[in-house]
Amino acid sequence: MVTQNIDEHPSTESRPLRRRWAAHAISGVLAAAVVLGVGELVALPINPDASPFYAVGATTVDRTPAWAREFAIDTFGTNDKPALFIGMSILIVLLGAVAGLLERRRRPIGSVILVLLGAVGVYAAMQRPTADAMYVFPTLVGVVAGVATLRLLITQLEVPLSPGVADSWLPRRQFLLLAGAALAVAAAAGAAGKFVGQRIAGAVANREDFVVPTAADPAPPIPAGADIAIAGASTYITPNDDFYRIDTALLVPQLTTDSWELRIHGMVDREMTLSFDDLVARTPIERVITLTCVSNEVGGVLAGNAKWIGYPMKDLLDEVGVHPDADMLLSTSVDGFTVGTPVEIVTDGRDAILAVAMNGEPLPFEHGYPVRQVVPGLYGFVSATKWVTEWELTRFDKVEAYWTQRGWGAQ
Repeated sequence: MVTQNIDEHPSTESRPLRRRWAAHAISGVLAAAVVLGVGELVALPINPDASPFYAVGATTVDRTPAWAREFAIDTFGTNDKPALFIGMSILIVLLGAVAGLLERRRRPIGSVILVLLGAVGVYAAMQRPTADAMYVFPTLVGVVAGVATLRLLITQLEVPLSPGVADSWLPRRQFLLLAGAALAVAAAAGAAGKFVGQRIAGAVANREDFVVPTAADPAPPIPAGADIAIAGASTYITPNDDFYRIDTALLVPQLTTDSWELRIHGMVDREMTLSFDDLVARTPIERVITLTCVSNEVGGVLAGNAKWIGYPMKDLLDEVGVHPDADMLLSTSVDGFTVGTPVEIVTDGRDAILAVAMNGEPLPFEHGYPVRQVVPGLYGFVSATKWVTEWELTRFDKVEAYWTQRGWGAQ
């Protein structure tokens, strides 16, 4: 009879502690990745804003106090969104690792952590301006997939080795296969969500097919010597790729000209809903207009000049008949962001326009394609609404716009 020596065939409990911890932590990180990847894929037919990752990020931005937002802009400038993404990713990795370290076959503490994180994702998704009951499903399905992944991986790690099977410095083959499958699912789901989302929206092809209108009233030529040709100085006209971007949209809206419309309502004589065809049937003008962020410092990069082609906002307001006591134009972006602009400013003769082109090209997606507001003389946070889809004529003493609610100046 052959007697097995327990010391010659170490059990699960006698494996090197450091290797076991690493395998548990990796299991948790992979499970968290499955939650996000599957969540993004399921969000696709509902709304990309329902994705747990973007919903939590957007809600974080919305709940961030003004001083913290200003700190982020001052510190990271136009890289504030990548900084947020990186910070969120690091936090998710850490929480996933903790979930994996705490998970046991008979004590699913790590699974509870994933469920609690899922509850945060559901709450964040339901805070989005366009949310409905369907917004909960991407996070719920993602959490179910993530918990199942974590349970499978941890169970495989904690099953004792069969008699006669030697341990090694690597986790067992079955665990490696499951971990590889989990990584593939997370990566494939996330990539498919992004790729298919672009295909379904058709926004890229729509923009490529857009023909920039010829301005009936072109901008005056740029004076000679406007580009001072000094090292370090920017050009007078800022190229689109270099133009600063400051907004609250973590996921850039992918609108098409077919899906865009502008609803005008509130304190007006005649409400109007304007399609894109209605807009471009009007007479376009071209103007060189400077945009700047209120957070820009002297010599900072949060300012730029561009040639904009668009349609006068005043003409539309004249058509709907603004009530004399309405002093605010509350404009709303497709993602729910709001801006309050004084009616007097829009109608005082300056060239406030609904722009459709920037420097001779269709608006870049990051700058509001297919339609955005451009109002000379005002900071962006009270004028320059991107992806604008709604105007409400109202009063400053009745309604607060996005940044006003966070303590910024109303006008």
